[in-house]
Amino acid sequence: MSLPSPALRKVRRWFRKRGTFLFANLVAFSLSIGYMIGSALPIAQSFEVAAIDTWLAIRGRVTPPGGVVLAAIDKRTYFDLKLSNLLPWPRQVNTELLKRFKRAGARRAIFDIFFVDQGPDPVADREMSEALSLLPTFIGAYATLLSAKDTTLTEVRPLEIFATKAEAVVAMTLVGGETIRNFFVQETRKSVKNPPFAPPIANAIALASAPPLAVPDERDLIYYYGPPGTFPGYSISTILSMSDEQLISSFKDLTVIVGTQLQVDTLMKVKDSFDTPVSSAPMCGVEIHATAISNILTQQWIRRFSKKTEDVATAALAFILPLFILLLKPLRATALAVTSIGGWFVASYWIFLHGYLLPGRVVALVVVPSALFISVTHFYVILRASVHEMSDGLGVDISR
Repeated sequence: MSLPSPALRKVRRWFRKRGTFLFANLVAFSLSIGYMIGSALPIAQSFEVAAIDTWLAIRGRVTPPGGVVLAAIDKRTYFDLKLSNLLPWPRQVNTELLKRFKRAGARRAIFDIFFVDQGPDPVADREMSEALSLLPTFIGAYATLLSAKDTTLTEVRPLEIFATKAEAVVAMTLVGGETIRNFFVQETRKSVKNPPFAPPIANAIALASAPPLAVPDERDLIYYYGPPGTFPGYSISTILSMSDEQLISSFKDLTVIVGTQLQVDTLMKVKDSFDTPVSSAPMCGVEIHATAISNILTQQWIRRFSKKTEDVATAALAFILPLFILLLKPLRATALAVTSIGGWFVASYWIFLHGYLLPGRVVALVVVPSALFISVTHFYVILRASVHEMSDGLGVDISR
């Protein structure tokens, strides 16, 4: 067995001293570039934001702060009022609700109902139109595709008889088929015909407050209080049976949201139910709106740092952490990797409790483990090469 030449031994010694540093920089740089490219993909962005699901689950249910209450069109209401859910919701009930909210001293009413068609009774329509002006009342518009061939969204607004009497017409459409985390989840307004599009409900409520309130950034996230059923409310049939004293104690100075709140589960969704980060069971749209509006009124939601700040900070971490992991021996590299992952989890949850989303989930759960795997593999390859070199020098195979 021939011995390596002196020159080859010098190259190997140099590589062990300097090559590891160059290798670590090259791999760390590659991981950082790969992270920056991959982080632009929708799946990576969704994975990053989904960290909020974990923190909401750990935090558990909390009591909503007050200021917003539901007037629910639920099964009890249909039963008590002897109504059919196959027929349009009677507008006489809306009129009576508005009169009661006025007597109760409610701050404002919001209808998560789209009044886009004439009712069967023109008199009932006129009476509801007049009742809309009893207190600041917001009614919804929505965007839709007019046909399968038309790829441009068109806004469907309430009838003029209602729109002119309401405080404002607002966008209240939620996007189905995805988890509702952001505030501005209406279909994109860039493709809507006949602008201007009605403002999102969050903007309208913020501007209607005195003084006007700040609104979330489009990247900010809704701060959910708990699973479906967490938000306080009353069945409409209960509201219709309340005395004036009960109405005042239940609704004075509050924002009341009227909408459908039927019980749903993961096997059977009603039309107006959506996936949220707080439960496997879907949540009714009216409760999502109530949560978002409560966030606005209390100025408490999950804020995100600017996209530039997040991109620069996470890209730097995606280079620095792998670099140190690759420069250390396996035990220390493993300790650093575990500390980095655990540190991100602790810091991210702590920051969540203070109203922010800490980026870096992809770095902690993808980039750092990848760097550790490469580090251990590289150390093993170098160790095997050293053992073979020693075997060659001694003339004895000591690799076993």
